[in-house]
Amino acid sequence: MSSTCTTSSEASKRTFISLLSPSRSSKRTKSSVHGFHTTAANCKRRTNDCLHKTIHLDPVTCVLMDTPLMQRLRGLNQLGTAFLVYNDCTHDRFGHSLGVAHLAEKLCMRFQDVQPQLQCSAKDVLCAKLAGLLHDVGHGAYSHVFEEFVKQLPAHLNKHPELMERYSNENWPTVPDDYSHEETSLQMIDAILESIGLQIDLTRLDEPLRQIGDGTDALSIMARDGSVLTSRDFCFIKEAINGGPVAEIWQAVQKYEGFVGRPAEKEWLYDIVCNRHSGLDVDKMDYFSRDERGALGVDGSIDERMIAEAYVAWGSCPQPDKCFKCCRGGDGRHLMICYPEKMTQNAMNFFNKRKTMHEIVYQHKTVCAAQSLVCDIFCHADPFFRIYIAPEDRTGKAKTGYDELPLSRAMLDPQAFVSLKDSVIDQIYNCRDPNLAKARQLIKRWRARAFYKCIGVKNIDRELPSDLQLWKKLTEGEIVRQMVAFHGKHDGVQQLTEEDLVVQKCSVHCGRKDKDPVMLMRFIEKGKMNMLQNSIDDLPEAILPPKCSYTRPEYFIANEIRVFCRDSDKTELANHVFGLWLSHIADEIETTPFDEQHAPVMLTQESDDDMDDDDDYNRAPAGLRTPPYAFIAQSAHRTSITPSQLYGD
Repeated sequence: MSSTCTTSSEASKRTFISLLSPSRSSKRTKSSVHGFHTTAANCKRRTNDCLHKTIHLDPVTCVLMDTPLMQRLRGLNQLGTAFLVYNDCTHDRFGHSLGVAHLAEKLCMRFQDVQPQLQCSAKDVLCAKLAGLLHDVGHGAYSHVFEEFVKQLPAHLNKHPELMERYSNENWPTVPDDYSHEETSLQMIDAILESIGLQIDLTRLDEPLRQIGDGTDALSIMARDGSVLTSRDFCFIKEAINGGPVAEIWQAVQKYEGFVGRPAEKEWLYDIVCNRHSGLDVDKMDYFSRDERGALGVDGSIDERMIAEAYVAWGSCPQPDKCFKCCRGGDGRHLMICYPEKMTQNAMNFFNKRKTMHEIVYQHKTVCAAQSLVCDIFCHADPFFRIYIAPEDRTGKAKTGYDELPLSRAMLDPQAFVSLKDSVIDQIYNCRDPNLAKARQLIKRWRARAFYKCIGVKNIDRELPSDLQLWKKLTEGEIVRQMVAFHGKHDGVQQLTEEDLVVQKCSVHCGRKDKDPVMLMRFIEKGKMNMLQNSIDDLPEAILPPKCSYTRPEYFIANEIRVFCRDSDKTELANHVFGLWLSHIADEIETTPFDEQHAPVMLTQESDDDMDDDDDYNRAPAGLRTPPYAFIAQSAHRTSITPSQLYGD
């Protein structure tokens, strides 16, 4: 098969679906990749949405939206287990993805109208829209709960080393230590394209997608002005989702020149879906409002001024020490999305909504207790439960070729991943394998809402050095071990074990821990607004906002340590031990020097303590990390299992 787009004579030998040609609009064909019939589309569709009222869908969006991997998002609850506390939190990842695509298109079209010198093309609009559509396609069951399960599994196997024999298949794919749903999303984009007979060609970036089989005609993947999307355009889509360069792409180019998908004068396009500078992007615009509407029953409307007042201007880099461009000798200036200085309060309100939603919804103690229970279900099921892959789906570039995979590796094969939805809990429960008895027992508890009991909370006073040291010095696992060891010093009828306790370190902030996130934004002075029509080189320089120009919250961050008890018969004992341990550890910290350099990095629900990794901005660009390509062999005889040993370096 030629790596370039097919000629007309070649096309006659295959069956393609043209998206835009009226002459082919009535043609139905069977795709050898999908295995089912698809229909050509020559007109737009639209759908209703609770947040945006009406969302218009162009033909390319429809084709990608109607693939199994995208439709899978209908089976993923946006907020994981929050519906168990807030009854109307039943909205799914699919609706959110459509909402982000809609806002990305809307923001791009604004720039076309108010700053035509930016030359935002129809292709740019469509690509930003597709980035919004595809940005969450890599989420696992119960959204972020699945990522937490993958992180916790090695610790679970450490406690039960006999289970390692269930992972003795040395040919199974391995999971990198830094697994995240964003990385999986990039892989699933390749799988989605393959499912419609297309593929990104990194050796011919400026040509149409490579045709690899029956399905959609590469020449019909086009914007509204008739321009055909190329492999470079899909590289841009990946980079826009990743929030930075993608290793696979710039390594293939073999010469690092910043972003590959778009030139430097269009770097502001990367701020739309995943804003690496400040975090104020259309992804969070949609999910803050959508989640607020579902959980709290309020209007949940989006602040339209965050779209209507957006401009592109020059601004100094908010984080030059973390910026891939500045670290490689850049001048410290970026073309970025900015706002008039009158919008500082609107920006603060936006970030404050994040903190409020974490306090009330995302990190509600019952929501977190239910998440811990789901993680335990997955951990107990993973050694024995397998996701079956049909024989006809075991071939193709992106597939492993195995007939089954455990939950913890399902994201590494698109055909297994398409079955990994929230309903997997029901599949586990209905499995007859006697080894799944413990998982089924926990599922019964889940269905009865008999979640783990929160037996104690330690609020961290960040003004007290002892509290701050407690927060930074001890990991969650160390707290569990210390509590169990402390209980062992005292006589008692009941015995407290590590299996009885779950410790969570919860961090609620506006997006930048104890810092003001508005200070990462840049604002245009009133006297310079008339310069926004200048050429790109002469656009105004946006500045830091004066702190007196908006009302700041009383605090930007709040930390607390929560302890849950798995055994309902030991809740009083665990509560008593927690109180004694707090008194003991407070005295110990006061007499022990604290070396902050060696303090462990704590993970919050949505962040890696410094930078948010959930849908929260400025992830360390994967393209600037050493890709986890080298994996170490598995062993069924290890007595101590680290994430590297289970998943690979």
